[in-house]
Amino acid sequence: MLFEDELEPNCHPALPIIVAKWNKEVRAILICRAWKGVETHWYGNHTIACCGTDSCPACDVGMQSVRKFYIAARSCRDDNQAILMITPTAAESIHHHRRQDHGLLGMEVVLGRSAKRNTSPMTARVVNYHPDTSEFGQERLERVILRIFAANAGLKSV
Repeated sequence: MLFEDELEPNCHPALPIIVAKWNKEVRAILICRAWKGVETHWYGNHTIACCGTDSCPACDVGMQSVRKFYIAARSCRDDNQAILMITPTAAESIHHHRRQDHGLLGMEVVLGRSAKRNTSPMTARVVNYHPDTSEFGQERLERVILRIFAANAGLKSV
């Protein structure tokens, strides 16, 4: 589990980062209208945010960045909240189903992998829509993501 620092009173508790594995699909309801895109690098055995070529250690050694998308979701299995990490290809599949008035809010998605490797392409499909979903809030999502990167010097999956 990832923990946030206590810079702000009443901040949202830490949320785990969920990444689809090849042998375990993730089924969740999206509780934000949009995701937060972050340029990242795999560096030092974990994901770090790319902070630009002037101050980014991964850019300094010539590593390419990869855009990842993060969104708050509620598990269909146990109703717990978490942050989903979604790859660009999977995000594109979900984005085509967004609703004009609610964006991604209320979409029930299933994330998986296309082959028996955790590095294989992520797959995504929208299987349902829940119109009465309570919203997590974009500002809260962005604060949680920024705090996770800052507090942990990168993301670690659970």
